[in-house]
Amino acid sequence: MAPAGSEARRRIEQVIPELVEDARTAADNAALITRMTGQIDTDPLTGLGNRRGLGRLRRLVKHDTIAMLDLDHFKRINDTEGHDAGDRVLVAFSRMLRQRLRSTDLVFRLGGEEFLLILPDTTTKRALTLLEQMRLKWNTERPLPVTFSAGIAGIADDDLETAMRAADGALYIAKAHGRDRFEIVRETGEHSAEDLAGANGHPAIAGHYSAIVPSDVGHPNGQAS
Repeated sequence: MAPAGSEARRRIEQVIPELVEDARTAADNAALITRMTGQIDTDPLTGLGNRRGLGRLRRLVKHDTIAMLDLDHFKRINDTEGHDAGDRVLVAFSRMLRQRLRSTDLVFRLGGEEFLLILPDTTTKRALTLLEQMRLKWNTERPLPVTFSAGIAGIADDDLETAMRAADGALYIAKAHGRDRFEIVRETGEHSAEDLAGANGHPAIAGHYSAIVPSDVGHPNGQAS
């Protein structure tokens, strides 16, 4: 180190405060970028991940399962109770999902009243059991009498997009069968001719997932979605 009183020492002492200030500024900027990135990837109402955050997801394996969830008759809540009431339902539902999921599970709000669960190393049957548990908890905590339906599909070949289309098709069928119920998508090769025809005349889902297995749970009310 330069001796005290030397020109080099004086120059070092002059530069150090500037370097410290530059480091602080860089750290503040990094923290701001991190916060902004988190805000971009997070739904502001519920705090869940959003579609943009989902787009950043890369790791998916064959043993993962997804579930597409949708609150039943949600528009009716907004129309009759107001959007503030609808927001309370969305926040409460999101909180329930976080409480029931494991730390390794992921949950996204895709928009409106639609949600996506990604459940690592989980079978579709185990996912169904989890959703049944969620329904019981939701029925005791919901701020308004709102049910939810779901479509469940396994991941094949790391293909999230195909699985989402399949789960969305299963969700559609759950809605058509009366809501407040869940449908499991079965992999190709395990279906029957009746399965391939589709339920209630709806076409079967193409790709790895082509047949719907009814969950045999729920309380059909005979109303079409």
